Amino acid sequence: MTGIIVGKLIPQKITLWEFYLARANRIIPALAVLCCTLLFLGWFFITPIDYRALAKHALSSITFLSNIAYWREISYFDAASSEKWLLHTWSLSVEWQFYLLYPLAMLMLRPIFGTRWFHSVMWLGFLLSLALSCWGALYKPHLSFYMLPFRAWEMLLGGLVYISPMNLSPRVKIVSLVSGLLLIVASYLLLSEELPWPGAYAILPALGAALVILANVKTFLFDNPVIRNIGLWSYSIYLWHWPLAVIGVYYTLPSSWIFWGIFLSLLFGCLSYRFVERFSFGRECARFVLLFRKPSVLISFPVMLLSAVVFVG
Repeated sequence: MTGIIVGKLIPQKITLWEFYLARANRIIPALAVLCCTLLFLGWFFITPIDYRALAKHALSSITFLSNIAYWREISYFDAASSEKWLLHTWSLSVEWQFYLLYPLAMLMLRPIFGTRWFHSVMWLGFLLSLALSCWGALYKPHLSFYMLPFRAWEMLLGGLVYISPMNLSPRVKIVSLVSGLLLIVASYLLLSEELPWPGAYAILPALGAALVILANVKTFLFDNPVIRNIGLWSYSIYLWHWPLAVIGVYYTLPSSWIFWGIFLSLLFGCLSYRFVERFSFGRECARFVLLFRKPSVLISFPVMLLSAVVFVG
């Protein structure tokens, strides 16, 4: 995102509207299909009380306010949370809120501070958000978990990696790569839900990811057809994995469902990427505008609308 903003938005190669439209193209269609699918199937297969909650959560997800909705409810790790079909979209809401504010902040601050001091301003924002997260994890854990100010540092870290390029030697790149991978593995082995989160403990996986990106080492481990495809499907896999996990809890399925859930997450992620994510709001809006330039459509549309009004009346 920082690369797009610095390379295209600030030099005015694209407009702010085009930036937002590109983010909407990337995020909204697949999310909308997921919500509609769950609402359709939920009508038949879940209880009315749970369906009412699903409808409320679907609305908050599609409006990118689900982090606020879940913050007002209960802890992410409570037992009931494992039966919330769209719980995972809290992070998507935080991400979207960040996308809305981040380019505006960069457009306003960069001319004021210039390139030299702008880096310092980003570091300041990163450190303030990190400090707020560390405090919130101890004293306001739910607020810290769900709200953007406590999470912004994790996304700003990626921006700092981009705007602070380093000419690393091949040996240092390998050290950076291995260190990053070790931090990620250590996070998996050492962290648990009992620890205050995100806070200081979240530095381990975030820094690990940053070091891997900074290393920029092309190896077969990361640069192969399987990993590339999983990367392409990753957003849709993220969308589908949690509802599939909830199915296992909701219907008390055997532990073997975990393997089916992983397989179906990859399958649905692939299908969603192929048939949904490539949908373009810009292209379809352009077609819509061209359609209404035709005289036959201009004449027939008011007639159809009038007929519908008469019929409903």
